[in-house]
Amino acid sequence: EHVAKRAAARGFSILGTTRRVGDRELELGQRHIRTLIFDGSSPLSDDLIDRHLASVTHVLSTVPPLEGFDPVLAHHARTLQRARMPALRWLGHLSTTAVYGVQTDIDERSEPAPATVVENLRFVIEKEWAALAAVAGADTAAQVPVHIFRPASVYGPGRGPQQVLRTGDAVAIEKPGHSTSRIHVEDLAAAIVASMEQSMEMPPATAAIAAAAPSGGASGDAKASAPAAVHSYVLADSEPAPPSEVLRYAASIYGRPPPPSISFEKVEKRLSAAQRAFWSANMRVASAGTLARLGVELRYPSYREGLRATVAVEGPLPPIIETSAAKAAAPPLARPPIETAATTMAAAPLARA
Repeated sequence: EHVAKRAAARGFSILGTTRRVGDRELELGQRHIRTLIFDGSSPLSDDLIDRHLASVTHVLSTVPPLEGFDPVLAHHARTLQRARMPALRWLGHLSTTAVYGVQTDIDERSEPAPATVVENLRFVIEKEWAALAAVAGADTAAQVPVHIFRPASVYGPGRGPQQVLRTGDAVAIEKPGHSTSRIHVEDLAAAIVASMEQSMEMPPATAAIAAAAPSGGASGDAKASAPAAVHSYVLADSEPAPPSEVLRYAASIYGRPPPPSISFEKVEKRLSAAQRAFWSANMRVASAGTLARLGVELRYPSYREGLRATVAVEGPLPPIIETSAAKAAAPPLARPPIETAATTMAAAPLARA
């Protein structure tokens, strides 16, 4: 939605997908975003593809994996080619920095090294998207460059540390030396739209040739075998910080008391596999090279600016109303303030007339 809004402001006409008919479709319609229904269980009909996608120039998928596969590719890998979409010139896939596993300092030169089943799935899906660029082989005029975006933990209105403050049972997990990167959703959207606009500055064939040197995590033999027209981008703000520090700052500006602290050692055995993976990584992401390549300057260079802008949109959190029975039933560590790198933004195919 944030990408669609920004792209529309830059002159793109928008065609999006939503998972179901209802209030969400109406809301998008009020924002002049045309929608198709795609819930991942079945493909769009040939009639819909022929009527609505033939003139589409840019497609961005932000659909997360569904039961171990990418539903967009499962149903539409063959659709996302110039043979079916002749105006297509840009494919984008929203991934995550989780593909780097437990590495500490990450930039666009870093190689993915997934360490868990979930991380490996995200990387496998990345490679499936990258393979779309090689479908046309050596025919650069038929190639569609693929752009893979790997953001750090995404926060903003409706998502981020403020969410775990709503019920009043948040705790600040303390692990000395642990810090992570994050990015405000508006800065992520700005980077994606900048990539889309760059693709409009050159003919499609030239764009494919310009992307022929893969960027971001390709070296040695990998460069020789990588698909021809693939770009990857790591995206984060300029100040990695401990999650406990970010949570306490969010509490201070959202009108909540400081959350109590607890050591990581005391809660480690009670964390899920995904939460333990988050805390085992100490991922600091440097995206200066990516931002320079895209010509983007961060609007929110740290969590402080980003959270202040977020609370200005959302307003203070409502008072906590908690009955004694609910309080007694609540587990001591109901909602650890863990920021996940995966995103669940809705699918948003984008078109420019």
